[in-house]
Amino acid sequence: MPILKAEPTHYPDDLFEVDDSEGLRSWSDSSDWWALYTRPRAEKSLMRRLRLAELAHYCPMMAPRRTVARPPSRVSRLPLFANYVFLRGGEQERYRSVCTGQVLRCIPVPQPDEFYQQLCAIQQMIVAGVPLELESGLQVGRQVEVKSGPLRGFRGQILKRHHQSRFLVYLNFLECGASTLLDGWDIEPL
Repeated sequence: MPILKAEPTHYPDDLFEVDDSEGLRSWSDSSDWWALYTRPRAEKSLMRRLRLAELAHYCPMMAPRRTVARPPSRVSRLPLFANYVFLRGGEQERYRSVCTGQVLRCIPVPQPDEFYQQLCAIQQMIVAGVPLELESGLQVGRQVEVKSGPLRGFRGQILKRHHQSRFLVYLNFLECGASTLLDGWDIEPL
């Protein structure tokens, strides 16, 4: 199967933009969020259908680590959270997403504002180009704020793995998250 070119990971394009007048996220109102659990390997297909239906959604994608050298044009992008696409909207938008035939289960997000802020942090980690790893089943640790580096201002947890310090943005709702190495960043406990 051929590897397709990179597709958009969210819709609309301003889903993660900052409102300059107030410094707030433009989509941070208390709208509902849903975790759409897809058929196996159907995340990209669902995102195409949601984009055509103009439904607000997000599926964080990462380039996996390569063990064999390949040309850069052969890098595939995989969902950070396998089988999940996150939908923003009400009951009607949820119903329209289920009608695509790609969704097996819809899970309402209990704290949509906090969830949105966590998604913003993960998107910023992806945009910053820091290497990510999926972290699942972790006990939530002490909260910290990054004071310097590419993720300055973001809040998350610190964890130790393989004698390395890592910065973790944890999606409480899914009980998993994404982490990256702390490369000498200045952090401060909250």
